[in-house]
Amino acid sequence: MIESSIKTKHENWLTDVPNYEDRLSLMMKEIETTKMMQLLETSKCNLLCGLKESDRSLSNLKLDPVRVN
Repeated sequence: MIESSIKTKHENWLTDVPNYEDRLSLMMKEIETTKMMQLLETSKCNLLCGLKESDRSLSNLKLDPVRVN
């Protein structure tokens, strides 16, 4: 009786492990995808900030009075 129960549990464990490994692998891929999307959004924000800074600098140059020597 106990031996049968142990064998059954062992067989269930053997079938469950690959399923859990597959689920874990899928979760890891989703995490990696999320990280890559966050990196992309950060890069886009950094680019936008750089462009705004460049635009501000150019606007300041245009607003400075022309110096006559």
